[in-house]
Amino acid sequence: MNPLKGKLGLLDDDVKREEKLHRLTADLGSKILTPIGGELDWRYTEADLTAADALKADWRKWSEFTPRTVWSKKQGNTWFAAEVVVPQAAKGQTLVIRVTSQWQDRPGSTDPQCLAYLDGATAQALDGNHNELVIARNAKPGERHLLLVNAFTFFDRPLVGFKAEYMVRNAKVEKLYFDLLTPLEVAERLPQNDQRRHAIMNLVEQSLRTVDRRGTPDDASIAAAEVVAAQIYALEDFEKQPTISAVGHTHLDVGWLWRVMHTRDKTGRSFATVLRLMEEYPDFVFMYNQSVLFDFLKTDYPELWAGVKKRVKSKQFEIEGAMWVEPDVNIVSGESLVRQIMRGRRFHIEEFGVTPKVVWLPDTFGYSANLPQVMERSGLEYFVTSKLSWNDTDRHPWDTFFWKGIDGTTTKAQLITAQKFDSEAIFTTYNSDLSVSEVMGAWKRYEPKAVYDEVLLCYGYGDGGGGPTRAMIERGIRLEKGIPGAPKVKLEGIVPFLDRLGAAMQADAAKFPVWNGELYLQYHRGTLTNVAKNKANNRMAERRLRELELLASLATLAGSPIPRRNWRSSGKRC
Repeated sequence: MNPLKGKLGLLDDDVKREEKLHRLTADLGSKILTPIGGELDWRYTEADLTAADALKADWRKWSEFTPRTVWSKKQGNTWFAAEVVVPQAAKGQTLVIRVTSQWQDRPGSTDPQCLAYLDGATAQALDGNHNELVIARNAKPGERHLLLVNAFTFFDRPLVGFKAEYMVRNAKVEKLYFDLLTPLEVAERLPQNDQRRHAIMNLVEQSLRTVDRRGTPDDASIAAAEVVAAQIYALEDFEKQPTISAVGHTHLDVGWLWRVMHTRDKTGRSFATVLRLMEEYPDFVFMYNQSVLFDFLKTDYPELWAGVKKRVKSKQFEIEGAMWVEPDVNIVSGESLVRQIMRGRRFHIEEFGVTPKVVWLPDTFGYSANLPQVMERSGLEYFVTSKLSWNDTDRHPWDTFFWKGIDGTTTKAQLITAQKFDSEAIFTTYNSDLSVSEVMGAWKRYEPKAVYDEVLLCYGYGDGGGGPTRAMIERGIRLEKGIPGAPKVKLEGIVPFLDRLGAAMQADAAKFPVWNGELYLQYHRGTLTNVAKNKANNRMAERRLRELELLASLATLAGSPIPRRNWRSSGKRC
C-alpha cells in the first residue's frame, strides 16, 4: 500500500495498478541471477592468521566445513577457502558466487564482515549489503580459481553455515529491470492528476508485457521491451527539475562501537569494494576524506593503497576534507583544530598532490563559532555537514548559507538533505541509499529552494557497511539520464558541486542567507560533559604537545633538533 495514497489523491485502482507493476518488476528482478547448481566445498580455520600467511597456507589441510558447522569468534577472524571450478553452465557468461550467512544488522553495517581474496589478490568485501562476488566474466568451463574469505565476527554469537552458490548474471535482464523499476518508483510518488505519472506507468506496463516470462527471458523479448523502456527516458518534462549531486562515500567512525584495530580492517574492506565497483562502472565517483584512514591503508593494505592512488589519478577516487580525522570542534583547543588541518592538508598534498578546500564534518556534535576564522586562515572555502538535522527540537532554517564566525569571518556552508520522500521529520542522512525516495526527498527537504536549485547527497553504507552498492549506482545511472517528475542526478565528486555553488554564492551573495555564531546541535549534549577523565586527558595532551613544541624549538636553536620523523609520529598518536 502506497503510504502517500491520501496525499497524492490516489484511487483504489491506482494503488492496485502500482502493486501489479511492482509484482511484475520484482518477478523480472528475480531472473537477473540464475542458480546453476552446486555450492563451494569450504575448508576453514579459526587460527589467528595474517592475510599473507593464509594466502600461502596449505588450506586443504584445514577443517572440513559443512552446512551444520558452528563457527565464529568474539571479535575474531575465521578463514574460509575453496577452489572454484567454472561449471559448463556458466560458459560465456558472468559467473557469480552469492554468499549467504546469518547476517545481523548493526549500526551502518552487518555482522559478520568479510574480505574476499580471489587468486591471491584482494577482491572486495562480502557482507549483508554486498553478498555477490564476480568470479569471471565470459567464463570458461573448467577454469579454476582459488577463493579465500576472511570473516570477522564481532559478537559472541555462534553461526551455522556459510553458503556460497554458483549463479550466472544476465546483464540484459538486469539493465531492463533497473530501466523500469527506477521510473516506476518516480511515478508512484507523483500526484494522481499528474500526467507524467500515467505516461510513465503506461510505458512500464507495456514494456513488462513484452517480456516472455517463460523461464529465462529470451534476448528477442528483452530487446523489444528495451525499445519501449527507452521511450520513458525520451519523455519531456514540463517542469524544470533541480539537480542532485550524488557523491559516493562511506562514513567511518575511527572509534565508536569498535576498537581502532577494527577500524583499520573496515577501511580495507570498504575501499576494496569501492575499487571493485570502479572497475565495473567507469563513471562512478567516490569521495573520501580522513587522512588517518588512508595512513592505515598505506600500512596495512599496500595493494589497495596502490589501487586508490591509481584511481585518484583517473579522477574516480576524489580526495577531499582537510582534517586528519573528523574531530570534535567544541571543546578541543583552537590550536588543535589548526593542527588537524595542517596534518590533513599535508598528507593529502604529499601523498595525492591534492590541496583540499573543504571541512567535511557530517557527524560532529555541533560546531564552534571560531571555525570560520580557522578555515579562512587555513585556505579552506567550504563547510559541509548534515548533523544539524539531528536536532531534537528546531530545524535549522537553511541548507545553503553563509556562516559568520565570532570575528566576522564568513565561510560557505552546505548541509546534506537526503531523507525519505514521505518523511516529515527534521532528520537527514549522510548514508543515503540513492533510492528514488531519498533523491526526491532531498529536494523536498532542501531550503532555500527559491535561491538555489542544486542539492548535495552522499550515498553508501557507512561504519563498515562497505559503502555504495551496484544497485545504488544502477539507480543513479537511470536518474542521471532524466526521468520526468524526478530531480536530475549527477554522479560526480563533491568538488564540482561546490565549485558551482561557490561561483553562485560569489556572484550574488546578497540573496543567500547568513547564520551568525555557533551551529549548536540540540542533541548528544551529554557527550560534552560525561567521561570527564577523557576530556581532561585530551586537554593535558594538548598542553604537553605545546610544551614539547616549545622545547623542540629551543633544541633546534641550540643545534640539536628533534628528528622530524619522531615529531610527526608523536603528533599522529595524539
